[in-house]
Order: sequence, then structure tokens, then C-alpha cells
Amino acid sequence: MDKGHVLIVDDEADIHALDLVRAEVPDVILVDVWMPGIDGIKTLQAVKETSADTEVIVMSGHGNIDTAVTATKLGAFDFIEKPLSMETVLRVVSQAVQSRRARDAKSAERAASFLDGNDPKIAALRSSLEEAAGDLRPLVLAGERGTGKRHLAQVLHNR
Repeated sequence: MDKGHVLIVDDEADIHALDLVRAEVPDVILVDVWMPGIDGIKTLQAVKETSADTEVIVMSGHGNIDTAVTATKLGAFDFIEKPLSMETVLRVVSQAVQSRRARDAKSAERAASFLDGNDPKIAALRSSLEEAAGDLRPLVLAGERGTGKRHLAQVLHNR
């Protein structure tokens, strides 16, 4: 398995995390609870609104059980207490990457089955998707609500 794309957000650096999430689309984000400006819980909420599939691991040296429960209810993959153990961080990040990849694989299976069939229009769509998948330029999928744009985007992403 290839390595995951991990973003670390901590109060040690001036990182614009939400801009990076939109631009980089990491598999996993490690975020500190106590940061100036937007705290880790608000960052978690914003990440889940922007990129629901991204796994977020919350860390804190001052956290308590209420913070951990809140983070989990908001969609955090896990909560790690500081001081951090390298073994724990590597294990939890690995689990989060595997979780993300498993979810992506299931989504890809659903998206691929979406394009099954012998209809000439489906064949033309598959051909267009193959052509578009090799192009790195931005692509806009347009259509009415409920027509499968999200599934097509997933097929393109996986190819």
C-alpha cells in the first residue's frame, strides 16, 4: 500500500489549515485542540464540512474526556493525548489511512458498477471518462441533481 498524505496542524507553526485541506486533500489530518484563533474542535468541524472523507485525529496535552467525546461525536477518527508517543501516532495514523483507503475502495466499487451496461450512451460515457482521466486540467461535471455527478467524479478520481 502506498503511503498516505498527512497534514499536521499545530500551534507551533502559522499554517492556514483549511486552505491546505482544500488544495491538498490529505487522507489524514492531525490537529491540536489548543491553538490561537480557530481551535482544533472548530478546525475539525470545518474540515468535515469541506472534506467529510478526510480522517481527523485530534491531539491535546490539556484535553479531558469531554473534549475527546466532543471530538469523536463531530467525526474525529481518534483522540491522542500529549505527550505524544511515536508508536501511538504511527499506529493511529496508519489505521486512519487504512480506513480512508477502504472507504475510497468501496466508493470506487459503487461508482464503477454505476457505469455497467451495454447501452451505447453508457459506452460513450465510459470512453469520455477514460479520456478525461488522463488530462490533469480542471474539469467541471455539470448536470441536474441526482444524475450521478458524484459517482462520475469518484470514477475519475480513482483513475
